[in-house]
Amino acid sequence: MSMMKERVDRVLMTKIELSEYLRCSLGSIDNYMKNGKIKYHKVGKLVRFDKDDIDRSLGFINRDIVVKNG
Repeated sequence: MSMMKERVDRVLMTKIELSEYLRCSLGSIDNYMKNGKIKYHKVGKLVRFDKDDIDRSLGFINRDIVVKNG
């Protein structure tokens, strides 16, 4: 039962939704995916991002932004 509840509570985002959520370009999302900085799920040709996974990865992304800018 708890496994079903966990699946219902997951929020999956498209690449566009993720770029709006992170306030970054689609190119940055592609780079994060390519470099393994964020987890993503592929279903056929579709790519989806789990919001909880992204929130856990934000520390790594923010560190890169700080290094590049400062």
